[in-house]
Parts: sequence; C-alpha cells; structure tokens
Amino acid sequence: MKKNAIVNLQGGLGNQIFQIAFALDLISKDIRTYCDVHFFDSNMQFPRNLEISPDLFEIKTIKFKSNKIFSILGTLFQENDTFDSNDFSFLNRFTGYYQDFVFIEKHIEKLQESINIKYDSHLNEKVAIHIRQSDYKTIKQDLNNEYYIKSITNFLEGNQNLTFDIFTDDINFIPNLKIFKNLDKVFYPDEYTKPIEVFRKMSSYQNFIIANSSFSALSAYLSISNNKKVVYPNPWWRSSEIHIKNIPTSWIPIYNK
Repeated sequence: MKKNAIVNLQGGLGNQIFQIAFALDLISKDIRTYCDVHFFDSNMQFPRNLEISPDLFEIKTIKFKSNKIFSILGTLFQENDTFDSNDFSFLNRFTGYYQDFVFIEKHIEKLQESINIKYDSHLNEKVAIHIRQSDYKTIKQDLNNEYYIKSITNFLEGNQNLTFDIFTDDINFIPNLKIFKNLDKVFYPDEYTKPIEVFRKMSSYQNFIIANSSFSALSAYLSISNNKKVVYPNPWWRSSEIHIKNIPTSWIPIYNK
C-alpha cells in the first residue's frame, strides 16, 4: 500500500524552499506527497505569502488545518523528531522548517531549474550583501556592523577591486559608507518586485555576504557559479538553537556577537 505524506509550508520564501526540498525527498522515497498551504490564510505577527508554488515542482497543494487525526494515528512528525520511512503509516504529516542543506543538495538541479536560477558572469567582480532588519530587529537577531565590517574586509583583502551591492528588506536603510566600502548599488523592497525575483537576482552572483536568513543562505547555495565565495554569521542565531544544518565547509564563518 502506497504511503502518503503532507508537508506543511510556512514562513517566508527561504523556508518554503527548504520545505519543498524535504517534500521532494519524500517523493524520491516513493511516497505520495502533498504540500499543505493553510498557514498562509492565518493571522501572523509577521505576515507571509506563498511565494513559490509547489506546482512548479509537480507537487499538489491542499489545505487541511487539523492535526487531530495524525496525533491519534501517531503519524504527526515534527522537525526534531527522530524518524525514518519505516515509521511512516498510510497517512503522515510533517511540520517543521527542515533547514538542512542535505535536502537541497539531493535535489539541487530540480530546484535550480524550477526556480529558474541563472548565473551572470558580469557580476564576478561584485559581492551581494544581504541585510535583514525589519522583523529581525523585533526579535533581536539583526546582525551588527562588526559582522559586515569583518566580512567586507575579508573580501577586499583578496581583491581590492571588488564592489558591493546591498539587498535589504528595510526601505529606510541608509548605508554607512565607512562600513560599506566600495558600495555600488542598494536594492530596496518595493511593491512591484516579488521576493522570488529578488532571490533570483541574488543567486546570479558568485560572491556573497549573507545574513542569518534562509533567504540569503539559499540564494548563495543555489548559485550556479563554480567559484563562489560565501561569508556567513556564526553562530547563526545568537543565544538560540536555530541554525542551518550541513553548511558547506568552504563557506567562511564570521563571528556573530
């Protein structure tokens, strides 16, 4: 009897991609898999939209709010649970963010193709900087200036000719040019540009200073460049167990204090 799985989609674009990658992994195990999108109809402190349709990956969507039947059957699996496919029953539900690059790597070609990731060689002498502030200021996980100073210095020590482009979610952000040296452009959010378009633009670079955000981490990981250089904050979140699993050893950690 074929097993069935429902994967909850929640959070912003980066989290949605991680969850879709997990769903693709279930499908690769011959499990009939659906994505539940009811989360995006609910009231949230930080509103989110469904930014990328599971249809792009040939995954059907449903809306099924109740967890009661899965709790009764013992087939409600959360991210931190230990499980494998032998534990699955006829109908299973998965709730979590599944921020693990193992799932991304296993399905990277399908993700790159479906999201339409392209590489722009004209950006080889540029670095994409991601600055996440709005909701991160509220939860006190925004990165301080020291992180960006050290990250920019790391790049310039290797190549003084590099220039930097900033991608930010804060429409009021004013860059300090003493910190953000060799700054070329700042890309601000606007109502006409969808997050997936910003994601594709960032992924076309080969050099990255990412924020502690799945959005920028995935834009760097899915970049098609074979010579990418990525700097990331470590720890991922301060005083928290939240982190992305299996970050490439080639990525360069900068202390997030």
